[in-house]
Amino acid sequence: MNKQHYFIVYYDTVTCEWFTDAEAEEMYMDNQTVYDPNTGKWEYGYLGELEYNDNNDTIANQLNEMLAAFNKRKISND
Repeated sequence: MNKQHYFIVYYDTVTCEWFTDAEAEEMYMDNQTVYDPNTGKWEYGYLGELEYNDNNDTIANQLNEMLAAFNKRKISND
């Protein structure tokens, strides 16, 4: 199964940190953040009842952990 997971990530110039934005994913992507190139269709990352599409929860956690580690290296906007 070959699927691609998309996330909206933003940088806050006040805190100098990176974050994922689930609200923007819902607004702009209708929560369909997993793309299946085999079918050409966008799918929901969360399928309901604690079931996730193609380990989307694990992948999202990995991204958030990576951003948290990166945020420890804060870069000044000066």
